[in-house]
Amino acid sequence: MRFSPLAVLAGLTAFAHAEESVNPVTDPTTFNGVSVPPLLELSPTTWEEELKKNKYLMVKHFSPYCKHCTHFAPTYQTLYDFYYTSKPHVAGVDKSFSEYYDFKFAVINCVAYYDLCMDHNVMSYPTTILYGDGKEVHNMRGIKNMTVLSNAIEKALAVSHPGRPEILELPEPGDTAAENAAEEPAGKAPGTSLDDITETPKEAAKDETPESPKESAAAKEGEKSSFGDDWKVPTTGEMLKKTKPKDSSPKYNLDGASTPLTPDTFPKLVTNTKDPWFIKFLRPLVLSLQGDGPYLGTAGQEDAGKA
Repeated sequence: MRFSPLAVLAGLTAFAHAEESVNPVTDPTTFNGVSVPPLLELSPTTWEEELKKNKYLMVKHFSPYCKHCTHFAPTYQTLYDFYYTSKPHVAGVDKSFSEYYDFKFAVINCVAYYDLCMDHNVMSYPTTILYGDGKEVHNMRGIKNMTVLSNAIEKALAVSHPGRPEILELPEPGDTAAENAAEEPAGKAPGTSLDDITETPKEAAKDETPESPKESAAAKEGEKSSFGDDWKVPTTGEMLKKTKPKDSSPKYNLDGASTPLTPDTFPKLVTNTKDPWFIKFLRPLVLSLQGDGPYLGTAGQEDAGKA
């Protein structure tokens, strides 16, 4: 095989493109001009330590072969970038979000660490769980939008650190900055999927218009007159005692007897009527058919009134 300079050039070009692309799992990202370290990947050996070390730990459980996980990845990554680069809204505090709230984001590959995900009762991918003080605080199964995830975080932080802002400028998945994001209340989603609904729909408001006493009395009087003054609701026993409607369908061969047919009686009883018949055709001299007589008689008794 001859040495090809073009092949070497193509290889170097591909290598350069590979170097330019950023893998958020292993490479740092940039958000609002700030470098963000890769998401923390947890394993069975690091799980207990990280859970105890941090007051809050949000963990995304995923499978690299799950298309829903692939679709959800930019949302979770941008959420992490947004909170990591944000500052606590507390006067005189010069700390990052992670330092002040002791909050960390992480991921678990459920293909590599299946048993660990089963220990967390993960039944589908992706599943995002927020832990607080070592205990599960919020469990979100399936793809969630940015606002639903932020809502879970803000609810947890409001307990330990009251005074969080009511309005957050949340970015869109894949954004590298949040300055141009539209303002929206934390936890308020402009459009939620069925999977994001966490509140049971309330019943329709009832008509609170008071009913006039005169109208109510007149209505009750009308009900009485339509059924008669002495009418009352029948009891179960009275309903059961009522006679059942008679069966008007025709009955055939009530005694269940077998009727021998001849060339003379066949047209009269069978051909020229619409009565149902169960007919056995046989030759008397065939020995194998001579023992069928009792069975045909039994069939006639079982079908008495039917054929």
